[in-house]
Amino acid sequence: NSYPNSCQPSFFYKHLLSLIRDNIAILSNHNISTFTVKFLYKLLFNPPATTSPGVERWSNIYPTISWKTLWNFVFDDFTENRKNELQWFILHRAVKTAQKLAEWKYLISPNCSVCGRPETITHLFLNCNRSKSVWAWAMNILSSLTKVSSDLRIIAFFLPFEKPKRRNILAWFVKSVNYAVWKFRNISHFDHIHKEAIDIINFIKSDIRQRIYMDLDRYGLDKCFDTWGLNSIFCTSDG
Repeated sequence: NSYPNSCQPSFFYKHLLSLIRDNIAILSNHNISTFTVKFLYKLLFNPPATTSPGVERWSNIYPTISWKTLWNFVFDDFTENRKNELQWFILHRAVKTAQKLAEWKYLISPNCSVCGRPETITHLFLNCNRSKSVWAWAMNILSSLTKVSSDLRIIAFFLPFEKPKRRNILAWFVKSVNYAVWKFRNISHFDHIHKEAIDIINFIKSDIRQRIYMDLDRYGLDKCFDTWGLNSIFCTSDG
């Protein structure tokens, strides 16, 4: 506001004056103590939260999903940040698929590097034949731990809702599967090295073993088995 002009206030002051006009009722009701600089600051810099287009699209498909509960699954303390971040991108439908990258002229082809079909978010994580094989293996484990939904998208993208101890393991496992599919997709797409579904499954098994060994070293046998010993799936199987 280097050149003040009472007839033409700057954009900032126009906005500030409009906020004062919109909230003049506070003054008229003699609640002058409420009308503070802090009050105006919150109005200026804390606009109402808006729903992302990705969340709106998922909500149209699954109107019964409890987003308030779901967000607690996304960035949990039990899962590694890289997996949590990918899950956040999935829920916002912000994953950089080949289809999106082609629209932005970053890639020439919008197709999957594995099967040649258009690579959308559901194709990448669920519908590609390689991803289907990975999830067929993963569902055998999930079916031993929880009631599996008939719609795989509920499991892969929204995670199963369970009691806290079981929920941590289920969420970690689902995120780990998604992360492995994403990692090997990038290897295929950008390094031009094709891997089979069994390679992804072996990567997930190795990830599970490393995590269990790490928790065993950090917490000891009793606490580690209490966390990972659900139905003796992870601690007694070969991976």
